[in-house]
Amino acid sequence: MKKGIYFLIFILVVTGSAYALALKDKANSAKEEIINLNSTNLKYDFGDVEKDRITKKVINLRNKLDEDLEIKSAESGCECIDINIKPQKVKRGGVFEAEITFDSSGLSQNQYLEEVVYLLTGNMEYELIRLVVLVKIENPTR
Repeated sequence: MKKGIYFLIFILVVTGSAYALALKDKANSAKEEIINLNSTNLKYDFGDVEKDRITKKVINLRNKLDEDLEIKSAESGCECIDINIKPQKVKRGGVFEAEITFDSSGLSQNQYLEEVVYLLTGNMEYELIRLVVLVKIENPTR
């Protein structure tokens, strides 16, 4: 009977520890996805994507500029990448989301790309914000 209770306690401790580690990893990955918007030239490492796949990521951008930001739209310089941002006003220090979709169809594997997307704003000084998206095309996993 005692062995059963000890075993049950052991299972609860292991399960609780695994859950705590998973929450910690999730919090750390969320922190890594915030890009500080502090100039009109930014970079974002999209990471590795498989060849002939469509990959979506949602990133967070924090307005670190000297003023509130009025986001009007976003545009891409390439057909392989698309960016979606809701038109909105973002206070200084505020965070907003952007969804980036990358289509690696027809691209060569083991290739590094730098694609540019543009955020168009209603701010005089920061009218056009350039975001360079870095991507590496990988071999498909089987």
